[in-house]
Amino acid sequence: MAGQSKGAGTDGSKDCSLRLSRNFPCDLFPADLPLDGRSRRLIGLEAFTFLDPDRLRPSNEPARYPADAAAAHGARAPRDAAIQDRQLSPELGSLAGPQEAARSIREDAEGCFGRGLARAESGDHQGAVVEFSAALACDPRNGQYFLERAYSYRQLGYTYLAIDDFEQAGIHGAGWAAAHNGKGMVRREKGDLTGALCDFDAAIRHDASFAAAYSNRGLCHLDRHDYLKAVWDFTKAIDLAGEQVVTLFHRAAALSRLKRHEEAEANLTRAATLAPKEATIYNRRGVAREAQGKLDDAMADYDCSIDLDPTFAPGFANRARLRQRMADYRGAIEDYTRELEFEPGSAQAHGRRGQCYSRLGELRLAVLDLNAALAGHDGKAPLYLERAQCFGALKNFSKAVADCDQALRVSPDCVSALLERARWRERLRDIAGAQADLDRAVDLDDTHPRASNLRGRFHLRQGCLDAALRDFEKDIALNPAEPWAYMGRGDCLARLGEALAAAEDYRRAAELFADNGSDGERASALQRMQQVLVA
Repeated sequence: MAGQSKGAGTDGSKDCSLRLSRNFPCDLFPADLPLDGRSRRLIGLEAFTFLDPDRLRPSNEPARYPADAAAAHGARAPRDAAIQDRQLSPELGSLAGPQEAARSIREDAEGCFGRGLARAESGDHQGAVVEFSAALACDPRNGQYFLERAYSYRQLGYTYLAIDDFEQAGIHGAGWAAAHNGKGMVRREKGDLTGALCDFDAAIRHDASFAAAYSNRGLCHLDRHDYLKAVWDFTKAIDLAGEQVVTLFHRAAALSRLKRHEEAEANLTRAATLAPKEATIYNRRGVAREAQGKLDDAMADYDCSIDLDPTFAPGFANRARLRQRMADYRGAIEDYTRELEFEPGSAQAHGRRGQCYSRLGELRLAVLDLNAALAGHDGKAPLYLERAQCFGALKNFSKAVADCDQALRVSPDCVSALLERARWRERLRDIAGAQADLDRAVDLDDTHPRASNLRGRFHLRQGCLDAALRDFEKDIALNPAEPWAYMGRGDCLARLGEALAAAEDYRRAAELFADNGSDGERASALQRMQQVLVA
């Protein structure tokens, strides 16, 4: 028997059996619960007008509802005639006959209802609808039958039928809180978040202790990026019904969006205690730990999620991204390859794997992956820039410039694209074009960490020493701890014949390279210092 929980008393082990990685986002309460309401997978909604429950309740007042009174009288007349005939005809016996018939009808209805529940639990919702309909044919005023059929209609995607049955369930005594909650779940599945919130608010007004309504309203707030309200609703649901895996999981998701990563990690740790074999929980906790800089702990969580579910693509994706961040490009490539086995054509996986191949110098493989990423994506500027760098390294400068053009088409004010295009235009002897790109980049962002240095280098190569010196001095003012700024000014001063000033810049650059652990660059700076002093 399945149901929506209206409070505590839910079994943690049943909740733990939910597969978040297979049903996410999902309704917030487990499937095997008491009959007082149930939550199954929600399916779609079209706009539906709120009806006043008081005006929907049936009435037998002939003055106010003459049509209803006439219908009721018409329904009673044959029944009364049959009873009178039985009283008058000895061969038909006493009134015990109709009583036995009514009892038989009730038993038939309960039997159909029980079979419908069993079919629903086994996933045969089409068969469940048939059984619930048969039960309603025997007992058309049983709200619970309407409620259960509404859940099966929702599972089958019959939006309007589900909405109508939820209304009938409320009218016939199944509880307006459960009815509004059911309608809200359908509205949310269809994307009508505002309508869903109205329904969940109505459910809570009818029953302020209905934990599932708070949980589902929290999901709506999460979908609307209203994370503070989502946290409040999930917390209220936990207060009413106790800690459940999915509630803790979604509250952690809201906390992560609020950058409260420590609280998110604590929620996910408690969820992992309740569901120690759920891969999604460890994957999400790995994200929270990575955001706090706990890279080793995050890696352990990603490993655990993959061990628990070797087909869980997000686990491979997150571990690959972390390995890429830690410069383990080979390991990252292996994980991206596994991710692509489960999600073929993933533009993000191809793009990131292409970046890893590029860092390893395997440029042709990088271009193949970046081609696949751009074919499956609406063209992101960083992907075009990454491929432009690969083409440039392969000496195909025309294609490098073409990719920079594409990046600027997508993002016209992208400073990085302008700097990259200037680099390859210069290689193609388009000096004026390169100068224009560098000037525009500096105009767009005069505090960019590379723009002034690159323009200074360009001026130095073109022999414009005064312009180069101004750019390097500006670069030093912006980035006083950047050794290449001092190297550039040292080169410029050396060309201007100021040997001592140039040597001082090379010495300062060597100190900064040493602080960064760049021994090769430090040796180069010291060598230049010696050369300028000797000269």
